[in-house]
Order: sequence, then structure tokens, then C-alpha cells
Amino acid sequence: MSIIVDLFAAGSTTDLQSPAAWLIDAMGGRSSSAGKIVTASNSLGLSAYYSCIRNISEDIGKLPFRVFRDLEGGGKEKAVENPIYNLLFVSPNDEMTPMSFKEALTSHALGHGNGYAEIVRNGRGDAVALYPLHPSRVIPKRDKQGHIIYEVFQHESLNGIRLEG
Repeated sequence: MSIIVDLFAAGSTTDLQSPAAWLIDAMGGRSSSAGKIVTASNSLGLSAYYSCIRNISEDIGKLPFRVFRDLEGGGKEKAVENPIYNLLFVSPNDEMTPMSFKEALTSHALGHGNGYAEIVRNGRGDAVALYPLHPSRVIPKRDKQGHIIYEVFQHESLNGIRLEG
């Protein structure tokens, strides 16, 4: 049965303290063969899983992200004057180093399937900062022209949620 049908079924009530199976399924949780609910968040409590995510993320975080420009005769060169170069190589934002930023995005991608960052722009539209977004807050969609757009939710929108049919 689809989630929408379950959601609007007569008497369908759930909350985040004791969620119904359809809500767990919709949020990416699954029951294991042992009957325990497994999510990306509670998996981090398993030392082997956490260690794998941490080791890969730290190694990727150490790698330089560089921006290049193609040369007319072929080849490429570093585009150090490009504002994106500065964000990825020097400082993505006022609170993070490039290494911690890359670690965060990599751990999100490994644990949740995608890593997202909010692009902060100045009045001219230039990117001036990048902030990681938790994947649970982002839903990728397609607009009418087929372009991917990202719907981002604030953390507060999930607090105290109660779905009733």
C-alpha cells in the first residue's frame, strides 16, 4: 500500500516518539532481520560503521579541491582568481576549514547517499560561503523544465510533528 494511502487512511495517527511503520519507511528506516529499526543516524552508534565513515571522510577531507580553467590550445590551469577556488581551497565559510567541510559532505554522502551545501551569495550573485546541510533536510525535485531543484527544510519544521488522518 502506498504511503499516501496509509497517511490518509481512517484512524491513521503517528508521532515521532512511536512512529508507524509507513513513517519509518518514508524516512529511510528499515527493520533488520533482528527486528530492530536501522537508520543512518542510529547506525553511527556502531563502532565499525562509524569508524568506516570517519576514516573515509577524513581521507577525502585531506585531498585538495581545486578549480581549473580550460586553456584554448588544450590543457588546463588553476583558476585561483575564481571565487569558487577560494571557497573550496581556502575557506568555505567563517566557521569551517576546507578539510572539515569536505569531511562533513563526505560523511553525509556515505551515510545518507548525498552531501549538500547551501550556497550563500552576495548582492551581485557571487558565491561567498558554503555551509553543509544535513541530507534529511533536503529533498531533490525536478521543475517543469526538468532541472533539479532542492527543497530545504528547517530543523524546527520536524519538531513536534504529529500526523493524523
